[in-house]
Amino acid sequence: VAEIKEAERLKMAEHLHDEFGQSLLVAKMRLGMLSSELPEQYVGSVDGVTEIISDLIRRTRASIEDLYSSSHCPAGLTAGLVSLAREMQTKHGVVCSTNLDSMPDQWRDEAKQVLYRAVRELLCNVTKHARATQVKISAFRKQSSFIIEVKDNGLGFSRDQARVPSVTHGFGLWSVRADLATIGAELHIFSRIGKGTKATVVMALTQG
Repeated sequence: VAEIKEAERLKMAEHLHDEFGQSLLVAKMRLGMLSSELPEQYVGSVDGVTEIISDLIRRTRASIEDLYSSSHCPAGLTAGLVSLAREMQTKHGVVCSTNLDSMPDQWRDEAKQVLYRAVRELLCNVTKHARATQVKISAFRKQSSFIIEVKDNGLGFSRDQARVPSVTHGFGLWSVRADLATIGAELHIFSRIGKGTKATVVMALTQG
């Protein structure tokens, strides 16, 4: 019974993140673009609506954090990433390998969950858009930072596609950046059409 309830909580959290959370972020982004084009007398009203949406985003994230229990990755972030790789192969038929160094012990559970969800979203983008046959998840220390990479051999995309997020393409990356910013981490994308994509999450070892 406990396992069933936990699965239901995780499913609800994923639904909130994938559906409500991303839709709210799209709405906020589009209002920001609209605000720059409207006459000045309307900007205040748009800013008011934007603040309401920002509050809804904060509330949605709080609900997601409540639903994600500490047992989300019971054996740690490393085991969670291995589980995502296994799921990538069994559910989507994409060969997914891992090369993971041990994660910093001092990271809080919240930071680990954000990183886990970031990798999950990056893999989701691969299945939706990349048409990749191979993916590799790497994690390693580099100077004063810890790096998590998701690299695929898919279609790739241009800089313009990454720069302008949309519901159908690129928004998932924008959403990942917003979530990572809450724990002081950054996302860097390296992609070329026909040459695949490498998504790099960078987090200072002193963060988390």
